[in-house]
Amino acid sequence: AVYITEISPRGRLGLNLSWISLTGAFGAWSVASLVVFVFETLLTKDQMLLWGWRLPYLSTIIPGAAVIIARGSLEETQEFEDMARSKGAVVAANAGLEGGSQSQGSAAVGERAIGGTFTELFRHHKLPLLVGSLGTAVFGVLS
Repeated sequence: AVYITEISPRGRLGLNLSWISLTGAFGAWSVASLVVFVFETLLTKDQMLLWGWRLPYLSTIIPGAAVIIARGSLEETQEFEDMARSKGAVVAANAGLEGGSQSQGSAAVGERAIGGTFTELFRHHKLPLLVGSLGTAVFGVLS
Protein backbone atom coordinates (compact mmCIF):
# COMPACT_ATOMS: atom_id res chain seq x y z
CA ALA A 1 0.00 0.00 0.00
CA VAL A 2 2.88 2.37 0.74
CA TYR A 3 4.39 1.86 -2.69
CA ILE A 4 1.02 2.43 -4.40
CA THR A 5 0.58 5.59 -2.30
CA GLU A 6 3.99 6.89 -3.34
CA ILE A 7 3.67 6.24 -7.09
CA SER A 8 -0.02 7.04 -7.69
CA PRO A 9 -1.08 10.39 -9.09
CA ARG A 10 -2.99 12.34 -6.42
CA GLY A 11 -6.19 12.34 -8.51
CA ARG A 12 -6.30 8.53 -8.71
CA LEU A 13 -4.92 7.69 -5.26
CA GLY A 14 -8.24 6.55 -3.76
CA LEU A 15 -9.09 4.38 -6.76
CA ASN A 16 -5.66 2.76 -6.84
CA LEU A 17 -5.69 2.04 -3.09
CA SER A 18 -9.21 0.58 -3.31
CA TRP A 19 -7.90 -2.09 -5.69
CA ILE A 20 -5.71 -3.38 -2.85
CA SER A 21 -8.78 -4.00 -0.68
CA LEU A 22 -10.78 -5.54 -3.51
CA THR A 23 -8.08 -7.92 -4.71
CA GLY A 24 -6.91 -8.67 -1.17
CA ALA A 25 -10.31 -9.83 0.00
CA PHE A 26 -12.37 -11.02 -2.96
CA GLY A 27 -9.46 -11.75 -5.31
CA ALA A 28 -7.56 -13.93 -2.85
CA TRP A 29 -10.70 -15.84 -1.91
CA SER A 30 -11.59 -16.39 -5.59
CA VAL A 31 -8.15 -17.67 -6.54
CA ALA A 32 -7.94 -19.93 -3.47
CA SER A 33 -11.39 -21.37 -4.20
CA LEU A 34 -10.45 -22.02 -7.81
CA VAL A 35 -7.22 -23.79 -6.84
CA VAL A 36 -9.02 -26.03 -4.32
CA PHE A 37 -11.78 -26.74 -6.85
CA VAL A 38 -9.23 -27.83 -9.48
CA PHE A 39 -7.45 -30.18 -7.06
CA GLU A 40 -10.71 -31.63 -5.75
CA THR A 41 -11.84 -32.22 -9.33
CA LEU A 42 -8.62 -33.95 -10.39
CA LEU A 43 -8.16 -36.10 -7.27
CA THR A 44 -10.40 -38.64 -5.60
CA LYS A 45 -11.71 -38.00 -2.10
CA ASP A 46 -9.24 -40.49 -0.59
CA GLN A 47 -6.30 -38.95 -2.47
CA MET A 48 -7.34 -35.51 -1.31
CA LEU A 49 -7.56 -36.65 2.32
CA LEU A 50 -4.27 -38.58 2.26
CA TRP A 51 -1.92 -36.21 0.44
CA GLY A 52 -3.84 -33.92 -1.90
CA TRP A 53 -4.61 -31.35 0.79
CA ARG A 54 -0.92 -30.34 0.64
CA LEU A 55 -1.06 -29.39 -3.05
CA PRO A 56 -2.82 -26.02 -2.63
CA TYR A 57 -0.09 -25.01 -0.17
CA LEU A 58 2.67 -26.20 -2.49
CA SER A 59 1.07 -24.38 -5.43
CA THR A 60 1.85 -21.05 -3.76
CA ILE A 61 5.60 -21.51 -4.27
CA ILE A 62 5.58 -20.38 -7.91
CA PRO A 63 3.54 -17.16 -7.47
CA GLY A 64 5.42 -16.42 -4.25
CA ALA A 65 8.77 -16.70 -6.03
CA ALA A 66 7.46 -14.52 -8.87
CA VAL A 67 6.44 -11.80 -6.40
CA ILE A 68 9.83 -11.88 -4.68
CA ILE A 69 11.63 -11.61 -8.02
CA ALA A 70 9.32 -8.83 -9.24
CA ARG A 71 9.81 -6.80 -6.04
CA GLY A 72 13.53 -6.79 -6.70
CA SER A 73 13.00 -4.92 -9.96
CA LEU A 74 10.84 -2.12 -8.51
CA GLU A 75 12.41 1.31 -8.55
CA GLU A 76 12.44 3.41 -5.42
CA THR A 77 10.56 6.69 -5.46
CA GLN A 78 12.47 9.96 -5.47
CA GLU A 79 11.14 10.83 -2.01
CA PHE A 80 12.52 7.58 -0.55
CA GLU A 81 15.92 8.04 -2.19
CA ASP A 82 16.15 11.62 -0.86
CA MET A 83 15.24 10.42 2.63
CA ALA A 84 17.77 7.56 2.48
CA ARG A 85 20.51 9.95 1.34
CA SER A 86 19.80 12.40 4.16
CA LYS A 87 19.63 9.57 6.72
CA GLY A 88 22.93 8.17 5.40
CA ALA A 89 24.56 11.58 5.81
CA VAL A 90 23.39 11.75 9.44
CA VAL A 91 24.70 8.25 10.16
CA ALA A 92 28.05 9.09 8.53
CA ALA A 93 28.31 12.33 10.53
CA ASN A 94 27.50 10.51 13.78
CA ALA A 95 30.07 7.81 13.00
CA GLY A 96 32.67 10.50 12.37
CA LEU A 97 31.88 12.22 15.67
CA GLU A 98 32.15 8.95 17.58
CA GLY A 99 35.50 8.16 15.98
CA GLY A 100 34.28 4.95 14.33
CA SER A 101 33.84 3.99 10.72
CA GLN A 102 30.57 4.48 8.87
CA SER A 103 29.79 0.76 8.75
CA GLN A 104 30.26 0.42 12.49
CA GLY A 105 28.08 3.47 13.09
CA SER A 106 25.24 2.21 10.91
CA ALA A 107 25.34 -1.23 12.51
CA ALA A 108 25.08 0.33 15.95
CA VAL A 109 22.20 2.57 14.87
CA GLY A 110 20.40 -0.45 13.38
CA GLU A 111 20.84 -2.47 16.58
CA ARG A 112 19.55 0.42 18.70
CA ALA A 113 16.54 0.88 16.40
CA ILE A 114 15.54 -2.78 16.60
CA GLY A 115 16.06 -2.99 20.35
CA GLY A 116 14.25 0.31 20.83
CA THR A 117 11.25 -0.88 18.82
CA PHE A 118 10.75 -4.02 20.90
CA THR A 119 11.41 -2.14 24.13
CA GLU A 120 8.81 0.45 23.20
CA LEU A 121 6.34 -2.27 22.20
CA PHE A 122 6.59 -4.11 25.51
CA ARG A 123 6.85 -0.98 27.64
CA HIS A 124 4.08 1.18 26.17
CA HIS A 125 1.70 -1.18 24.34
CA LYS A 126 1.10 -4.07 26.77
CA LEU A 127 -2.70 -4.15 26.52
CA PRO A 128 -2.94 -4.14 22.68
CA LEU A 129 -0.19 -6.76 22.54
CA LEU A 130 -2.01 -8.96 25.05
CA VAL A 131 -5.40 -8.53 23.34
CA GLY A 132 -3.95 -9.33 19.92
CA SER A 133 -2.03 -12.38 21.14
CA LEU A 134 -4.87 -13.82 23.19
CA GLY A 135 -7.41 -13.03 20.48
CA THR A 136 -5.36 -14.94 17.94
CA ALA A 137 -4.92 -17.86 20.34
CA VAL A 138 -8.65 -18.03 21.19
CA PHE A 139 -9.58 -17.88 17.50
CA GLY A 140 -7.13 -20.71 16.77
CA VAL A 141 -8.55 -22.88 19.56
CA LEU A 142 -12.20 -22.29 18.62
CA SER A 143 -11.84 -22.80 14.88
